[in-house]
Amino acid sequence: MLWLIGIVGLLPLVFMLPAGFADGGGFALADFSYLGVAGAAAYAVIFVFGAALAIYLAQPGKLVLTLPALLVSLMPAFANLSPTSVSADVVARLERIENPWRPIDMNLRTVMQTIDGQMRERVPVTEWENARWEYAIRRNGDLRPLTFSTWNGGIRAVTTPYLRGDYARSGQNFVMGRSMWIFGTPEPDDVCPGADEVRHHYMSNESRGETLRSSNGCRVESTVYRRARHIADGPVTDE
Repeated sequence: MLWLIGIVGLLPLVFMLPAGFADGGGFALADFSYLGVAGAAAYAVIFVFGAALAIYLAQPGKLVLTLPALLVSLMPAFANLSPTSVSADVVARLERIENPWRPIDMNLRTVMQTIDGQMRERVPVTEWENARWEYAIRRNGDLRPLTFSTWNGGIRAVTTPYLRGDYARSGQNFVMGRSMWIFGTPEPDDVCPGADEVRHHYMSNESRGETLRSSNGCRVESTVYRRARHIADGPVTDE
């Protein structure tokens, strides 16, 4: 009888083993949730009966045969702690934490033109491209996030500040600066001949403010990256 109790206790473990390896190896606690409360209670009764029988027959060594039934009876209680039982909310939060930059099939002019058009057409702010996405571009050795702004027409895109210059001791001191692109502004040199080109400028942070220093002229800036911009649903509170 005690051997039969041992075999019955092993059946769920043997049943889940092939399915677990088919999913990549092993079995998880969540695999036993199918037993439910009734199944767990039944195996608990089997364990108690087997343990009492081993003691009654004065065969304490055979208590080990009742352990599989005890293990199976406890498995469903821990199913919700399994890493495979992750809620959709947790998955969404993990995706927000990861949120990698990804290259997109749009050049910088197209991005700027789209945002400028949405502003002109008075599209709700929350639907603007730069409200839904953060943008970045490769410039002078790194991936640099972009900030978009308007002022009396057109749109400007600027990178975060970075170190500009090549020499530390030859008179051309290092300066903090940015790259900037303009589209649709009143600037005389804003118009570019190519349909996908956009005007570029280098800026330096000097004592008199942000100053235009040089330019790469009109060119196609085709490697643009973006990632989702996550904004809280409600206002920030002290809680």
